[in-house]
Amino acid sequence: YAMVRFIAVLLRYLDPRHSYVVSQTSGIFNDINLVELVPPPKQIVNMLSGSFREFRLKIADDKAFSGRRYYIHGMRTWLYHAQIYYATEAGKVERGDDVILKLQWHASDAREGDIHKKANSMSVPHIPQLVFAGDIEMEEHPGGWEVLVMHNAGASIKDHAIWSNFHNACVIVDAFAGFSHTLLAASAGDGSGFILHRDVSASNLLMHGKDHEPRVIDWGYGLVASAQNLNRTTGLPAIVGTAPYMSLRVLYGQFKRSVVDDLESLFLVLSYCLCKHYGKPDKDWYRRMWSGTLSTSNLLMERKDWLESLATYIAKMNLNSCPRELSELAVDMYMALFGSKEYSASDIINSEADPRCSYLTNAVWAEIFSKSLEIMELPHVKKLLRFAKDSERDSFAEVDMDED
Repeated sequence: YAMVRFIAVLLRYLDPRHSYVVSQTSGIFNDINLVELVPPPKQIVNMLSGSFREFRLKIADDKAFSGRRYYIHGMRTWLYHAQIYYATEAGKVERGDDVILKLQWHASDAREGDIHKKANSMSVPHIPQLVFAGDIEMEEHPGGWEVLVMHNAGASIKDHAIWSNFHNACVIVDAFAGFSHTLLAASAGDGSGFILHRDVSASNLLMHGKDHEPRVIDWGYGLVASAQNLNRTTGLPAIVGTAPYMSLRVLYGQFKRSVVDDLESLFLVLSYCLCKHYGKPDKDWYRRMWSGTLSTSNLLMERKDWLESLATYIAKMNLNSCPRELSELAVDMYMALFGSKEYSASDIINSEADPRCSYLTNAVWAEIFSKSLEIMELPHVKKLLRFAKDSERDSFAEVDMDED
């Protein structure tokens, strides 16, 4: 127990530019096994300040501005601001776009770049444009180093200044319509397969630019499933993602995953943002729900109690000053996910297959956002509704997560 607490303190306070802890788990937050301390990737960053095919990449600052160090998932990430410089035919060097360099180490064979490329090839909307993706071999460390270069995607939805102005409520609704469009389009696929994100969290939903364009990032835990083999197996653990935003079925340990789990995570992100910016919930409850410190079993019990009914869902958040458009969106999402008279939350958790996949279609989810069009023209809501209308998928497919 003392070792676990020591590791937790390291992860909480360790600067992302210094060494970090890599671990293997049989679940989230339990059975922790300290594998090794890996030194900071300064030598790799220096190596990356060089040629990438037809362009050169220059690191703007040798300090990572962000990284993943709060959750133990056998993966570690650094993010750097960088610029691209192109060589012209005249032999001159011209500065190109400002980009984000993502450098990560992970123990699995999965590659975020492959999933990102697949999503781009399927024309999934609201994903940062990928400039480069590749591996760096380091014999002295097991696992693999992966490098991604992508366009800047903006700021996290959870801390965005847009929440400070009530007049922006419809813009936030429009952003969540855009996030929904991304997840639904990825899950609809292109005939050759489809993608589940599996790590929808407040940190992975961004807004970019003056027009507040929605962006969904961090596809590292995504799964590309074959359209011909919906029972595809995976080498990744069944319980993956960011614990406070995991769906009930994922927390319970069900192996079958669908886009409904991603949509439930999206609902939880909205609920967290409403609590954070407009609510006055009990402080202890807020900490237990959103800090990521509870075990999956305890978090599951807390979540079940909270989502037991619409009344308990609203009461726990204590939204005294929430814009009507946002509170109505949260209620409509709740009703779509948990308001069925035929299936209780226990039925949803305990069923081998998620019963919501049979009735929660693209059109049903998109309709949640339609009432906002009565107030103002929202481009992403209109695009979502058009996508749902054109979609030929009648219900959602599931992927079996049983490990090999």
